[in-house]
Amino acid sequence: MSKKLDTSWFNLKNYDGLKDLDLYGWHQQLAIRGKIKSVLLSYDAIKDIEGKYLSDVEKMEIYEAVEERELLGTYGEWEEVYAAPALRWVERIKNNPIIDLDYENKYESHGSDLKYPFNTHSVTSTPAHIIYLLAADEQLDNVWQYCDILYEDGEVTEKQGELIETPYDLLSIEQESIENIGLAHVTVDLTASDEQIKLDFCHWLSKYREATKFGSKKKYFTNNDLAEWVCKRLLPYIDLMLIAKIEGKRIYNSTMANLIYSDKPLLDFTDKTRRTTQSKAIKLLQNKTLTAIEAQLHSMPQKRSTKKC
Repeated sequence: MSKKLDTSWFNLKNYDGLKDLDLYGWHQQLAIRGKIKSVLLSYDAIKDIEGKYLSDVEKMEIYEAVEERELLGTYGEWEEVYAAPALRWVERIKNNPIIDLDYENKYESHGSDLKYPFNTHSVTSTPAHIIYLLAADEQLDNVWQYCDILYEDGEVTEKQGELIETPYDLLSIEQESIENIGLAHVTVDLTASDEQIKLDFCHWLSKYREATKFGSKKKYFTNNDLAEWVCKRLLPYIDLMLIAKIEGKRIYNSTMANLIYSDKPLLDFTDKTRRTTQSKAIKLLQNKTLTAIEAQLHSMPQKRSTKKC
């Protein structure tokens, strides 16, 4: 069987509607691609979206596992909601890449409903079940043992004391108990004045970002960003990249460039695709980007992009 990706389904004109999408529309498209990416990553057939290619056998194993609802079993019912639809979305993308659906109603966005008025999408009060999970973290059993010693005997060694005084999130990252996904648990003294709390929080945020090397992301997506995504052909690139992974085929940068810039046949965009389009497309597909878009969507409405390439 040929290892070359069959791209007969690809038609750049099918992406013309991207220029009319607002941020909400882009969120829908990227969320769908994110589910496809999650299927690949969760199956452990590849470790990252730039890595290994799936063989035909591995591809069939994915489909069979999804049908039997064994894929991603550690995530409870997550696979029933997302894994099987993700693979069906591949076929839908081939037929019409701009998928029109009401994302909020059809596909539940975990964590999107803010039950309490004081919560936002970047700052929330930690729910009880999260505290439970943190306390049950077995990879930090030695820390919990030292805590038992402290509260039972009243004293610990200097080394033990330093360990139990270390912020939980730093311990988790250092011991690889959790991935540094950008979540932090803090305590706020509400007896202090608002002014003092805000000043202290700014200090904590700045220094904590330095300590965890989790820098601040772009604050706001504008219509210029949406126009850039269209002009740089990021979604067409993402679709070709993901479908190649799912189908276990190879697609070279030269082929990719010829397809996504097929409206400019006299120019060679191979180098540009390799140096610019690839990195921007991978960044756009990151969970961090989707989370940032979601936070912005919940903070204010967006206008449609009208800027042309």
